Amino acid sequence: MNKQKLLEWIQDNKGKTIAIIIACFYLIAGLVIGERLRVALFLILPLACIFFSDAMGGYTGMSRLGAGPWITKTTPGCFVAFVGWLLLLFPLGFAIFKAFFK
Repeated sequence: MNKQKLLEWIQDNKGKTIAIIIACFYLIAGLVIGERLRVALFLILPLACIFFSDAMGGYTGMSRLGAGPWITKTTPGCFVAFVGWLLLLFPLGFAIFKAFFK
């Protein structure tokens, strides 16, 4: 990928770019506190919801390997992305809350 295509992708996908930057911040913080694996595992679901919101929202069928209820209706991709953003920003919001209300 050349520089021009990368800049076009960044401009077309600003939300995804910001999500990547936040995820990198979390990974660096995980390295500092010694929890890099836990942080990396946490980031899988929110980033998947943000990057693949339409595909994840379109899923119907079994959940939890058949032990749970079936998913019978699709979910709008914008809602899946919104939940991904909530999950991604939750640790940051919790840290800010904890800093103000010690």
